Amino acid sequence: MFPFGDPGWNVNIKSYDPNMMEVDEPIAVGQATKAEISIMQYYSSRLMLRPSVGIPANQQDSIHSFGKLFHEYVVDMYAKMEQQRLNFIRFNQKALRAEVYNGLSDVIYLDDNDMSAVGKRVILPSSSVGA
Repeated sequence: MFPFGDPGWNVNIKSYDPNMMEVDEPIAVGQATKAEISIMQYYSSRLMLRPSVGIPANQQDSIHSFGKLFHEYVVDMYAKMEQQRLNFIRFNQKALRAEVYNGLSDVIYLDDNDMSAVGKRVILPSSSVGA
């Protein structure tokens, strides 16, 4: 599918302003630090069909023309997106106010000395789908 290699998505990919590409002025330091592109934005852009000018539609080489390999690619990239979402929830429990839920504080309050059932819990928010 990618004969010349493809680095894929990473956290350092920045968005750009296509209007700035037409200007011959140097880019200021403040303009170069745009927001990062999310993994979903990257792969949504990657999966778009883009017609090429001057090439008939039946002769265009697209990522969509790889059949089952394309399906496997889409499933793998979805799994990557879902893993990133779950990692965000896992590592940002304090920001998501997971301490509000019952857990270790209830165990301490009830004076339960059996600590075998107590561990690091990860609370999934109700907006989490499919986990």
